[in-house]
Amino acid sequence: MRMNILLAALLASGGMLLNGAPISFTGNADTAAGIQPVVDSFRASFSGANNGGIPCSPSPCDTGRREINWDGVPSSSFDPFPGDFFNGDGSIAGRARGLSMSTPGTGLAVSDTSFGAPSGFQTFSPDKMFAAKGSNILDILFHVPGQPASSAGVVGMGIIFLDVEAANAVSMTFFDLATGQSLGTFYAPAGNNAGFSFLGVLFNAGEKVGRVRVTTGDGGIDTCSSECIAMDDFIYGEPQAESSAVPEPSTFSLLLGGAALLTFYRRRRCS
Repeated sequence: MRMNILLAALLASGGMLLNGAPISFTGNADTAAGIQPVVDSFRASFSGANNGGIPCSPSPCDTGRREINWDGVPSSSFDPFPGDFFNGDGSIAGRARGLSMSTPGTGLAVSDTSFGAPSGFQTFSPDKMFAAKGSNILDILFHVPGQPASSAGVVGMGIIFLDVEAANAVSMTFFDLATGQSLGTFYAPAGNNAGFSFLGVLFNAGEKVGRVRVTTGDGGIDTCSSECIAMDDFIYGEPQAESSAVPEPSTFSLLLGGAALLTFYRRRRCS
């Protein structure tokens, strides 16, 4: 498995580097076990636990993350898959995850049969996967979990992509909650046929991401030609309203930042 050089320094701790620059976590592997370390490192970059699919009490949660793995979606919601399925008010267990989705294509879908293809996809968490239909664009919005009409922001998001074989075939563009301005576009690494690619981005300078645009391959899962890509687990920071306090950087982050400054100072003295 190949991993971003920056990520290699983070694997052991999951801490953040100096405040001010987004931190990308990338990797690819032929197996789910092979991609697991980079996924776990990204999870560890959020202070707190996986808050699951129920509203926090009191709301909202101050720390932690949310995850979606599609495996609890019933077959009755496979196709079309409702874009607000995971933006519930808490009355249906597991669905208050503070995330809604849309596509300019024909709809969204979940599948446990590789969307009808005889081969080409394997799942990270068996046995279901997700994709947009009719378009390679997916727009993700965040909400305070349990408050479907709210707008919220997260400090980062990562996605496991399936069968990425070409460079720059998958991108994630992050948009600021308050201004709507782009915070940058990042690309998932290419891998081998039927393999896994991971892209996660963490923002640690007070940004709140209100929207993510995901672009996958050369078309929707039903209209693609040579680069057909599906998705599995979504991992993202706890969605919080714009007025909520931004969590402080981890202690490790501050220590690592201090170490970097000390190294810079020593180099200056020796030059």
